[in-house]
Amino acid sequence: MTERSVGFNLETSNKTCYAINVSLTKYTLKFFLILEVWGGPLSKMYKFEQFHFHWGGKDSEGSEHTVDGKMYPAEVGSKQ
Repeated sequence: MTERSVGFNLETSNKTCYAINVSLTKYTLKFFLILEVWGGPLSKMYKFEQFHFHWGGKDSEGSEHTVDGKMYPAEVGSKQ
């Protein structure tokens, strides 16, 4: 499967507009966006740029990382 990508805009009720791009390959789904998160227990503002899901062809593989040496069928990651 070749990479497929689509972009769109999201406008919130306070007229803030976010550009979102979605990319899909055989084993990865990525969302590229810029969100600013602050308040509550956060002492500063954080920018959230991307999150992704990836998975393998079998239930015994797919995660990039392991937990106690065990690999899992899928994983979610982010970039901030």
